[in-house]
Amino acid sequence: MKKYIYPLIILILITLSNCNNEITIPQNNQTNDITIQYYYVDIKGEIILPGVYLVNSNCLIKDIIDMAGGLTPDADITNINLAEGISNNQMIIIPSQDKKIEQNNNKLININTATKEQLMQLESIGESKANNIITYRTKNGLFKSIEELKNVSGIGNEIYKKIKDFITV
Repeated sequence: MKKYIYPLIILILITLSNCNNEITIPQNNQTNDITIQYYYVDIKGEIILPGVYLVNSNCLIKDIIDMAGGLTPDADITNINLAEGISNNQMIIIPSQDKKIEQNNNKLININTATKEQLMQLESIGESKANNIITYRTKNGLFKSIEELKNVSGIGNEIYKKIKDFITV
């Protein structure tokens, strides 16, 4: 009977725990404990309470969204896997439906002529990066190709991959 009690207790504790609580479970009356790790996760975009959260490593993206107060009415989660696990120092960006509508209309933004506001419509481009783009083209002349955008401070391969299909020169 005793050999069934410990697995049952462990199962109940794991089931009752949420991703914010640390669980320490003794194993077979030994001093070794199981401790769940904590991760920092940064969530931003169309979320009620954006910020950095310290969470249990067993959390899912859905759990982080719930901790952050949920989604705004403009949130678009069609391309977000809510059941995906998290990793330490992960950044989750919840895009808006406006960006999806614009991108679905195949409305390309010309990086040589776009205003700061137009550039900020691109995913992952905020005010600072938009200003960097404008400063770069002012100092160096017009972009000769969209790939040249990777030379702008703050725009690396990851951001370029996200926006390359929505820009033109």
